[in-house]
Amino acid sequence: MAPYTERSATMRSFRATVQHDEDTGYYWAEVPSLPGVVTQGANIEELRERLQEAIALYLDVLKEDGQPIPPGDAEPDRPMEVTVTVAA
Repeated sequence: MAPYTERSATMRSFRATVQHDEDTGYYWAEVPSLPGVVTQGANIEELRERLQEAIALYLDVLKEDGQPIPPGDAEPDRPMEVTVTVAA
């Protein structure tokens, strides 16, 4: 994969794994395809904003280091999927 350049900048979508902390009420998420990208938010909207910021910062570091930018691992604007576990 070629290093990032301004001319090759494109939108990319990344999958995040989201968990809810019942003790604090916060949501936290990690991006499996971008090691170390982890953040939290008081609600889903705040979490999404913080994820966008964390991913953008991660990609900026890759760009500064001349590293390739991952292509993304999710479909753009795909609805959020939620797994719900209940006693049966």
